[in-house]
Amino acid sequence: GKNRASLAIPFDDPRAIHDVTDPDIGDRLLIVTALGPARGFLKAQDFVELRALPSTHGVVVQPLADDITAELGADKVSISRPAGLSLSATALGQQPLATNFRAYTFDTQLWGYDRDAPFNARQAELIRLAAAAPVSKRRHARLNLARFYLAKDMAPEAKAVLDVALSDQHSDDVTGSVLTAVADVMLDRPEEALKVLARPQVGNHQDAPVWRAIALARQGRWADAQKIFKTISAAIGALPIELQRMAMKEALRSAIEVRDFNSATRVVNEIETVGVTRDLEPTINVLIGRLYEGLGRNEDALSSYRAAATSSNRRAAAQGRLREIALTFATGGMGRKDVINDLETLTTVWRGDETETEGLKLLAHLYTEESRYRDAFHVMRT
Repeated sequence: GKNRASLAIPFDDPRAIHDVTDPDIGDRLLIVTALGPARGFLKAQDFVELRALPSTHGVVVQPLADDITAELGADKVSISRPAGLSLSATALGQQPLATNFRAYTFDTQLWGYDRDAPFNARQAELIRLAAAAPVSKRRHARLNLARFYLAKDMAPEAKAVLDVALSDQHSDDVTGSVLTAVADVMLDRPEEALKVLARPQVGNHQDAPVWRAIALARQGRWADAQKIFKTISAAIGALPIELQRMAMKEALRSAIEVRDFNSATRVVNEIETVGVTRDLEPTINVLIGRLYEGLGRNEDALSSYRAAATSSNRRAAAQGRLREIALTFATGGMGRKDVINDLETLTTVWRGDETETEGLKLLAHLYTEESRYRDAFHVMRT
């Protein structure tokens, strides 16, 4: 109601409210702090009686009315006035659509609910809502169904829903375009993702820069990706935790590939803050090993490589073993013939990606030094 209106800001486990007044110009700020991970507003939000300011971590509200108050809940911050906040006519006219509004591509609470919800029941509910929605709201319902599939790691299904949702006059929809790029990235189609993100209406709206950087990294365009990653840490922190891990992994590799070890160290700290899942840990161990190697901490690098090499993640295990062999040889811990034997085994049992290519490249070099030219030519040809 107009006389009881308040604002609710989703914010898990807020800890304290700080009421700060600038002694020189008199501006008042209400600042809500909390423990990590970093969460904040990416851009200012203007209301009749207050402004929510951009923040790296926490909530910062600039009251324009003297009696604005903030109250902490378990998972939100409530902003109100004794007589209620004023709502503009535009806001009142849009109230029925509030449940469909998305300031950015993903609502982290809805993402978490979708991931935890029983699959069949939640899917049936979202399909029913999409089927029953009037034409004016059908696109929103379809986008929510696509978000559900993305939260369940079902990118092909999400892409199919998005193709339908954007097949009509809504093909210029920014949110739908960014969600399509997310699905393409999850499907390991970085070229398609970049085509979608290159649409004029997308620009740098919503989370587009994050997915543009990830797609560039997937293409191996490390310098271009790193240039973007250095400017979007706050945007990454606003994503659901699973997508944060995906982005941070690509950001870490991009920084390592361009030998920006300061940025890589910062990303490692962020990864440690959000935590690493068991299936992602071996891949991160390889990247941390490469960081240690770049910093000259060879023993720490070998320890990380060995942890990856003994894991059940076969791709990371092969990469970890290759880098362990190469570093041990470089530091004089293995003879050339032993290295050749280990590389021959590795490139025989693990085929078809960059690990095999890197292993064969080193093997060709060693064959040449051993005057095994026929073997060297064969490996080079492969």
